[in-house]
Amino acid sequence: MRATILFALAWILAGPGGVGAQQPVEVERLTDNLQLIRPSALPRTVMLALTGSDGALVVDFENPDLETFRADDAVAASIRDALERAGAWPVRYLINTHWHPDHVGGNERLGADALIVAQAETRRLLSIRQTPWWLPQGIGPMPAAGLPAVTFDDRMTLHLNGEVIELLNFGPAHTEGDAVVWFRNAGYAHVGDLFHGFENLAPGDDMEGLARTYAALLETLPTGTRLVSGHGPIEDLSQLERQHRMLVATLAWMKAELEAGATLERLQEQPLPAPWNEEFTGSDGMRKQWLGAIHRSLEERSPSDEEQLLALHRRSMDAHLESDVDKLLAAEGADAVVGSRGEISRPSIEERRALFGDYFGVTHFEVYRDMVPPAVKVSKDGSLGWVIVQVEASGVQDGASGALHEIKFQSNWIELYEKRDGEWLRVGNVSNFAPF
Repeated sequence: MRATILFALAWILAGPGGVGAQQPVEVERLTDNLQLIRPSALPRTVMLALTGSDGALVVDFENPDLETFRADDAVAASIRDALERAGAWPVRYLINTHWHPDHVGGNERLGADALIVAQAETRRLLSIRQTPWWLPQGIGPMPAAGLPAVTFDDRMTLHLNGEVIELLNFGPAHTEGDAVVWFRNAGYAHVGDLFHGFENLAPGDDMEGLARTYAALLETLPTGTRLVSGHGPIEDLSQLERQHRMLVATLAWMKAELEAGATLERLQEQPLPAPWNEEFTGSDGMRKQWLGAIHRSLEERSPSDEEQLLALHRRSMDAHLESDVDKLLAAEGADAVVGSRGEISRPSIEERRALFGDYFGVTHFEVYRDMVPPAVKVSKDGSLGWVIVQVEASGVQDGASGALHEIKFQSNWIELYEKRDGEWLRVGNVSNFAPF
């Protein structure tokens, strides 16, 4: 099957009279009380409606205007007509799969009467002014009436209309706040713009995160679950698994090539790793767009907390090899606690600077490296981080008589970091030491 890349928002840019022109909205029954609400011309936004005595629940609300969060009157009327035909009007619950304008067109209109639910980052992103790469003139904030009133972090369960609805988030992917809406009894999951099928490859702000989300969905959703995408046909998990394998292979290939000095332009002229290049036969422009999306994600995304902590650890290791006190203490908190050789102390920055200045003045490391990969852990609220390491070191040290002698030791330590004003600071260190 040949892949065609249709970016989730690109169709909106066509403007009036193009693919963004208003089209009839179809209603397709999936189960007794779960229905698909779909404009007749894809890739317009696909919605779901769950009906029953607890009130209508709707997933997403189409809006073909990229520059505003509010669907215009004609669009809103056509969607209301479809929802009325589905028995899903008035809407009591509205779930946003993410913050993009083409999915939240009903928030402001329905917010006074419907309970809006979204992942926590979606509410945050809707409440601020943003200038994404695809809309340099900017958008937002959403008026207060349209902001989600209920948010969740990684998982939330709703029991409505005889259905168990799981809301799932596996971290940044298409956006920072994607929500998968899984109707467990019905066997359908609305995945927003995380996945559009193989005919419409979905881009993401974080393509590595998208790969992790695919893996988590494949592990979480039972065999037989059908996937409803924001802009494509209903697919099964086999298509998601296949796209996951292609994404993982392409990411690994591009990262290796970039580390070797390749440019995006050069990569776009090369074939993808086998067998994935065959998916783009006759669509070289589409292949280049796919690679461009991955390249943009790898080059522009912010490092995760775990990556930031590992970078601080690597800087500490380099500081020992370079005898650089400033580099070693650059991320040190003024109130750091140190536990070493049976003592606990709170030396000031000046005291630590003097201590390490004296130490590096007589000690010169030739080897200072991790014996095993460091273990990194971040608290659920993102405020604390731990780095657990095992290091081996060797070098020479000036003795009291001025003669050099060889040193060789292993050391284990745990570093505690606290995030303050968006920056990680080391606030604690506990270590042991064993010569060998």
